[in-house]
Amino acid sequence: MITYDNNRVERYNIARLTKGNLELNFDTDANIRGIAKVSCVKI
Repeated sequence: MITYDNNRVERYNIARLTKGNLELNFDTDANIRGIAKVSCVKI
């Protein structure tokens, strides 16, 4: 969880972790609808 000076909060949850891939689910307090997925792939 990341909290900014303006009290905005971001939360990241590990969705999948493998030897070469990290997928994070992202949630924010920004009054928006939807889901964001962040994927980091080792190359």
